[in-house]
Amino acid sequence: MIAPSLDWIPKDGSSLNKFGMMLNKLWKNLSATFAPFWLAAALYLPVVTAGTGTFTTTSVTGSYYQLGRLVFLAVLVTITTNGTAAGSVNVSLPFTSQSATSIKYMFAGGNNSNQDLIGFVDPNSNVLRIFKYDGTYPGGNGVSLYLSGFYEVS
Repeated sequence: MIAPSLDWIPKDGSSLNKFGMMLNKLWKNLSATFAPFWLAAALYLPVVTAGTGTFTTTSVTGSYYQLGRLVFLAVLVTITTNGTAAGSVNVSLPFTSQSATSIKYMFAGGNNSNQDLIGFVDPNSNVLRIFKYDGTYPGGNGVSLYLSGFYEVS
């Protein structure tokens, strides 16, 4: 058996936004095709926190589709006033991820300054951690972050 190619996974920051757009297109196609089979389709109100420090003013929305153990997720975080927040932007998930110790899930997206973003969901976690493509803090006053991707639940 020949292993599938992983060449489509982005290797640099300039490709992450294209990867996020691909995930969004996949999400739209899947939801249109399999809408009658979704186990859950819902909006949820995530909680947003900072890796370190605190935000002064934020708003956040999220939506997800669940198909079996697979959750497709999209979030939008708007940071009106950053305060002392630094490190990462953390967004709560609607469900805890699976507990396999070797699997992390990657999310992709961008912000209102056309910068690529990446997000990670660790095993047995209920938090999406968001960074700029280079691992630096993605927030600031007036910044909007949008990400989408999928992860597996237990």
